Amino acid sequence: MFAKDTAASGNGIDLYINQTTGTLRTWVGGTSRNGSLNIANGAWHQIVVVRNSGIVTHYIDGVIDGSGSATGNTNTASSKVWIGRTDDNVYYFNGSLPVVAVYNRALTQPEVLQNCNARKGRYSGSTCN
Repeated sequence: MFAKDTAASGNGIDLYINQTTGTLRTWVGGTSRNGSLNIANGAWHQIVVVRNSGIVTHYIDGVIDGSGSATGNTNTASSKVWIGRTDDNVYYFNGSLPVVAVYNRALTQPEVLQNCNARKGRYSGSTCN
């Protein structure tokens, strides 16, 4: 869904849906993290990934869906940002991304939930927990 990396160097960050499990997968500077909720179910989901002090946390619909260490290098100043695919053309997102936001700070869980609640009315059947 989102990539800013240089595949040759191993630096950067990728967010995509695991094609086998339907769960969110992040790749940060060589470290992979998998969520546990199947989000490839045709419903709208708010997906947020926060990296703070070397910890990556996945949020799905305002709820933590996994967290763990990801201390790899994300310095990719010269890399392009890809939305809807990874830079190596392996993973493409087949769906709609109505809102994409990148912040210059780590969001807190209450902020993630507040953003989810502010947007859920726009999408049929969406929920925030």
